[in-house]
Amino acid sequence: MAGHLRDVIFLGLGFFGLFAAFNTSQALLTVFDGGTGLLGFALLYSVFALTSFVAPPVIAKWFPPRHTHRWALVTGSLPYVIFVGSAAITALPPALTVIFTTLVGFGAPLIWTVQGDCLGRYAVWDATNMATAADGGGGGVSRSTEDGAEEENEVAFSMSQADLSEVPTRKAEVQPTPPAVPAASDALNGMNGSSLSVSTSPRPSSPIRAIRALSPSSLHRLLVNWFRQHREPPGGLQAPLLPSPTSSEKSHVGVQCVREVTPAQLTSEYNGIFFGCFQLSGGVGLLLSSVILYATKNHPLDAARAALFTTLAACAAVGMVLLTLPRSVPVQVAGGKGIHDAEKTVPSALETLWLACSDPHVYYLIPLLLANGGILAFVNGDFSAAVVTPLLSPAATALIIGVFFGVNALMSLLWGLIIHGRYMRRWSVFVTAAVCQGLVLIYLLIQRAVEPPNFTMDTKADRWMEVRTPRVWDWVVMLVSAVLLGAGDSVFESQLSAVFQTFFHVHDASPTPPSSPTIAPAAGPTSSAASPSHPDPGIMDPSERLLAAMAQIGLWRSVGQAVQFFLSAAMARWLGAKRVPWLAGLLLVELVVAMVCLWLLHTRVGASIDVEAGGRGDRKRRR
Repeated sequence: MAGHLRDVIFLGLGFFGLFAAFNTSQALLTVFDGGTGLLGFALLYSVFALTSFVAPPVIAKWFPPRHTHRWALVTGSLPYVIFVGSAAITALPPALTVIFTTLVGFGAPLIWTVQGDCLGRYAVWDATNMATAADGGGGGVSRSTEDGAEEENEVAFSMSQADLSEVPTRKAEVQPTPPAVPAASDALNGMNGSSLSVSTSPRPSSPIRAIRALSPSSLHRLLVNWFRQHREPPGGLQAPLLPSPTSSEKSHVGVQCVREVTPAQLTSEYNGIFFGCFQLSGGVGLLLSSVILYATKNHPLDAARAALFTTLAACAAVGMVLLTLPRSVPVQVAGGKGIHDAEKTVPSALETLWLACSDPHVYYLIPLLLANGGILAFVNGDFSAAVVTPLLSPAATALIIGVFFGVNALMSLLWGLIIHGRYMRRWSVFVTAAVCQGLVLIYLLIQRAVEPPNFTMDTKADRWMEVRTPRVWDWVVMLVSAVLLGAGDSVFESQLSAVFQTFFHVHDASPTPPSSPTIAPAAGPTSSAASPSHPDPGIMDPSERLLAAMAQIGLWRSVGQAVQFFLSAAMARWLGAKRVPWLAGLLLVELVVAMVCLWLLHTRVGASIDVEAGGRGDRKRRR
């Protein structure tokens, strides 16, 4: 596989194993342990939010990027393994259960901050290599495959040969060629003899185009083009992906179009691949748990629980081992500093907090992170325990939540391909996601307030009793709700990370091209004005800003989850099942406010979230 695609897949598979165990444990423990499980997860996400402030300095100082932060990934995933393994002990006191659950909050900021940092660097590295190869720069950047080759990385990732700042805005080149020119023909067949699909301009976004993008023929074309693009060229990555034509070739008659891939496109694609693996973990974990529980249905409950969580703990351990496989991450910051200089930059907790207060690219996205965290907690807690179980039975909960994670995984991959192919803009994708989740919340707000349950809890027998047989309509509604919630969450998790990486890595990591002399700003009130993607460059350099920015995702999403779990635990005690419409109404308000803030960022701040200009300035260019 060309570029860092293999490392993205390894990273996704590691998270797949880890969260196949954790997400399943989280969904089942809220049913097994009741209020203790809700309290433990509320504390978990509270600790997650607090420790996210100190995650960037800890990672930068104790876990240098020359080893892919792999020790940070191993250290952060160890509490997950301990937590899942402890759930197999049925005689464990509730206090210890809460403690082991809370420990995960200390490891989560490490793995999620490093994950976002790695994907951002992978995208910029590969986009730079493709741009250099397309410009005839000798095939791009050489890469190391072993951990001991940091010096090669340092020299190889010198960006003085590539104008990365021009990559997002570079248009397709129209090159005249004769009907039969051997050199041009060889250039087109630079990837093992396969032709390269091209596009001369970004494709406009529309509902009709979105529907066409999801048709079988369009999806097949997307996948074929994607595999062609990522096929390893002859001679390794140093071979040009598409050699530049000579001046004599340009003088002939004919048309040949070359479509280049921008870093913003690769961030969407790589996040789609990663979150496709990650979200699939929930469905596979629940399917595995259903098989184990069915196989042990004639055994005592304690034995079935021990077998289930022991298997899940082994799955989490395998995921932790897989997180050691991604190769070293190239580190490049502005000013020509190399990998060793970048390791000396340590963003403090105060700088991480200040970034959320001072940069509009962060504080306009905080409401969406809070809403996404709240909806995730609602799905894993109240939706499964207070909506699906009373309506369809406890046995159907694993199926419905499995559908949620399965659709989430599939749509994470498809959204990345659709945005990469420019069938839809990022803004249109976010609006589609908000509509999907908003429809479910409106239904729960209106319908669940008056609909009687099919199953009720018998407190004396400590089991669910069937009041009436679920209707076909009940199954249809729950399945459609799971599909809509999963389709929306796939955007808010994968593409929201891509937006952050675009804002804080694609431009912050872009050096000044050697052909463009640096012009000092004139003295005056406007001389200190910074570009939209880094309003105050004096606080942190780009390497620091990327770590601090990626920490914001886990920070505010975990705050939303913690608040939702605390509200659920409190309202479950006083309102019982009647809490569902109240919680759905609050989440609907959060979602509307979040989309308004995203619209302000997209239209008013001068920082378009679309990929055509790499995340900023696109609106002015379209005019």
